[in-house]
Amino acid sequence: MQLVLRSRVVLTGAVKELTPENIQLLDLRANLHTFPLEQVEEVIYDVESDY
Repeated sequence: MQLVLRSRVVLTGAVKELTPENIQLLDLRANLHTFPLEQVEEVIYDVESDY
């Protein structure tokens, strides 16, 4: 999934945890990032194809 912040930074990874206050993202290097939801502009879920 892609996480778009209000600062226009885009991060790619997997959602580890989602609470009413925060979202945790596990990036492709296995680093865990926590962001307050007020910093998040958009969450884009990637659809995996069968190919």
